[in-house]
Amino acid sequence: MKEEELLGHAARRYGIEREAIRKFGGFENLVYRFDRDGKPYYLRVTHESRRSVSEMEAELHWLHDLAEQGVSVAGPVRSEFGRWLETIETEQGTFLLSVFEEAKGVRVDAHHSAWGAELFAEWGFVTGRMHACARDYEPPAGMPKRMGYEMNIFRSQPIPDHLPAASIIRERLLAIEEQIGKLPKPSGQYGMSHRDLHHGNFHVHDGTITAFDFDDCGYDYFIQDIAMAVYYASIMPDWHAPVSDIALASDHADRFLESFMRGYERAYSLDQASMKLLPLFVEKRRLELAMILLEPWGGAAQRNELKREWVERNVDSIRHGEPCMRLDI
Repeated sequence: MKEEELLGHAARRYGIEREAIRKFGGFENLVYRFDRDGKPYYLRVTHESRRSVSEMEAELHWLHDLAEQGVSVAGPVRSEFGRWLETIETEQGTFLLSVFEEAKGVRVDAHHSAWGAELFAEWGFVTGRMHACARDYEPPAGMPKRMGYEMNIFRSQPIPDHLPAASIIRERLLAIEEQIGKLPKPSGQYGMSHRDLHHGNFHVHDGTITAFDFDDCGYDYFIQDIAMAVYYASIMPDWHAPVSDIALASDHADRFLESFMRGYERAYSLDQASMKLLPLFVEKRRLELAMILLEPWGGAAQRNELKREWVERNVDSIRHGEPCMRLDI
């Protein structure tokens, strides 16, 4: 089935004209934008090879639950048939359709006037609200639970011959995951989590954050969400100028964490045992990202010197067992 035909089916499922749907972007899914009754919405198209129907239904149910409890998220929208998820069968397999409200505001980074202590506190508050809701969340009877570490893509991924450093990175990553896999899952410290709430996955409007892109959500330690925030705010405050210097990243992290936790603790609190795991989960994210960006950022075609330097310095420090930052916990 061609894209035009697929989008025609999508338009009928959501009560709009085909011409209203415009391509927007997407990384691991196809994302489109359309207006209906004067309001903007976003259509996500996912192939079944990436997510199953049950996985998508679990994501959308939790997201709807968060929205119902007043958490600032871009919630799911039902189709004309009252469903959160629509499926379209094609010769290429099944495509899964889901639609979301628009997150009000804009993306921000270190160059935006909002970047600072109050934004970091709001980031923490939204994260804490999610965890407070997740603590007591149970999916409906008969609905499979969203996965946890089973979603890891690196365990069986082949290592290309021209990327020998990837073997070292994966070895370190799997060792950390084995360590995490042996941890207890105490009540109130583990549950449904966004798992990818960096500053590319929320918008800011008048100081309020609205979170979106729950595609990677799943069961995890709540400290994972905090680690993601700390890592990206400290290492990637400017997406085009990643921080490679450990001392600078550590300074960023300490400043960020103080403000973030001030907001987080307005909504939720983790015990000290969980907080002490923060460096472990930050390092896990560092290793995952080093695997993902090793070739695109470290290859000969990469013209951004800061990105190439980031890869080189990370590979070297990973090889020598050095962390990407030192946290004052």
